[in-house]
Order: sequence, then C-alpha cells, then structure tokens
Amino acid sequence: MTQISEQINQFREFALSRLSSGKQDVSIDELYDEWRMLNPDSEKSEADAKAVSASLNDYHRGIKGKSAEDVIRNLTSKLPNE
Repeated sequence: MTQISEQINQFREFALSRLSSGKQDVSIDELYDEWRMLNPDSEKSEADAKAVSASLNDYHRGIKGKSAEDVIRNLTSKLPNE
C-alpha cells in the first residue's frame, strides 16, 4: 500500500472514530485540521525546523531581514491602482 493510501485510511479511521464518539457537528475541514495536528508530516516539520534554525542563525549574526511593514508596502506598491 502506498503512503498516500495509508494516510487516507488513517484519516478515514480517525474521522469515523470522532464521529462515532458523539462529535457530529464538526466539518470535514475541522476533522482534517485536527488529524493533521495529531499526525504531522515529518518531512515538512523537518524542513520548517531547518528554516527556523537558519533564520535564528541569521538573526544572531545581525541579519534582521525586512520588516513586515516594508514587505507590505513593497507588495502594495505592485498592486494595480483601482
């Protein structure tokens, strides 16, 4: 069985279990979000951890990057005028 097939089966079992436990007023999106929190993607988590580590290293070396205000201002200036 492929990894994606296993994940689909695991999610199906999780969703059916949650629904049978009395949680009927939940959307499929909420079920999926809860399942993803309980079953994180290890490759994505590792990539995220490396990105955070690299950012912290930059910060400690004095590389601060751009402020959110500067980025928003830059992006906004590229939008077409209405």
